[in-house]
Amino acid sequence: MQAGFDRLANLLTAIIGLNAVMLGVAFWIARQDRPIGKKHYAKLTQQDEELGEQFNEIEKENQTHTRRLTQQDRRLEELTQKLRELEAEVAALKRPAT
Repeated sequence: MQAGFDRLANLLTAIIGLNAVMLGVAFWIARQDRPIGKKHYAKLTQQDEELGEQFNEIEKENQTHTRRLTQQDRRLEELTQKLRELEAEVAALKRPAT
């Protein structure tokens, strides 16, 4: 009778141990990084393309603004040169003639 009880206790211990191992493996698998699904991948790809397009648009706008600023800088330099010339003429006119 005692031998049957020991076998039953050992069997119950083995079953509880196997259940604990299976539960641990289940938690370990759940925490692993799994590959994403096709729908999710397609969505991420579409978002990436949209962000690329937005970046390209911003880049074009930046180049346009840079060109505009360069043109304005040239015009400002021209006007500054003309102002210096006019100041020199005014200074020359203010000097008394000898």
